[in-house]
Amino acid sequence: MSKKRYRIAPPTFVALDYFEAAAEWYDWARDRELNATMLSLAADAIALQADQGDGAIVRHHWLTKAVEAYQRVAARFYAQLDVNTKSTRYWPGAERLVTRRSSK
Repeated sequence: MSKKRYRIAPPTFVALDYFEAAAEWYDWARDRELNATMLSLAADAIALQADQGDGAIVRHHWLTKAVEAYQRVAARFYAQLDVNTKSTRYWPGAERLVTRRSSK
């Protein structure tokens, strides 16, 4: 019988799943503040994946995903969750991309 090798997912991938599930639950529960918090944490986890990536193309992919995730956060929570600062730390100029689409 051969042994199977299982790779353990990096903690940021695991955390991402939990944050997205929690965001979905808080959306269902109509708690907009906690929903925004979980979406922001999910975006942070995606941005951390960019730091762990090998090469510019991989980093660009994860940073693009992070900006898209930050766009899902309702704009009224940007100051409270420091979304613009977080997004520009990873991608200078990203505040224009983030604030343009999120108008909830």
